Amino acid sequence: MRDVYKKLQAEFGKVDVFIDLHHQGQYYVEGTDNLVTMSLSADFVPGPNTTEGAKYAEYADNYNFDFSKRLNLAAYNAMQSLGENSPFNNITLYQQNLDLPGIALGSFALNGSGTVLFEVRGQSHSFGQKKKGQLVKAVETGLYGIINGVVDCSVEELDSAEYGNIPQTAYSPSL
Repeated sequence: MRDVYKKLQAEFGKVDVFIDLHHQGQYYVEGTDNLVTMSLSADFVPGPNTTEGAKYAEYADNYNFDFSKRLNLAAYNAMQSLGENSPFNNITLYQQNLDLPGIALGSFALNGSGTVLFEVRGQSHSFGQKKKGQLVKAVETGLYGIINGVVDCSVEELDSAEYGNIPQTAYSPSL
């Protein structure tokens, strides 16, 4: 990944967006017993202009956490637009307040890329064809939300503060 990233940087000067797709185990929407379809995140290192992120101060001019939050919102909003009864409505935020500069998402964020993590349910589960198709469709819908938002610049109009309104992930159900 690093080599591809560096080649893109050399060719274009900047990698605008980096999306990392993973699978996660079974989690719940905080405060419910609803299983998470997918978790999103923009948060992999503390901001270089914060006390916690002061060790990354040399990256302060590049780091754009607000843009990453807006990209995540574009994905979230695209999935939510499919309606309350859609299989894509249990979208949560992955664990926040991380300090992982050595992972691609952390490193690329510090280098100025907008970053999005897709953690899709299903790592340890056996699903039928329909459920697997729904999970693929959830990823596709989120990706198109980001792509369309970047292309038509609507991602710039999103309020990054809304990122905090995405439900949190819980490790056990709240009954």
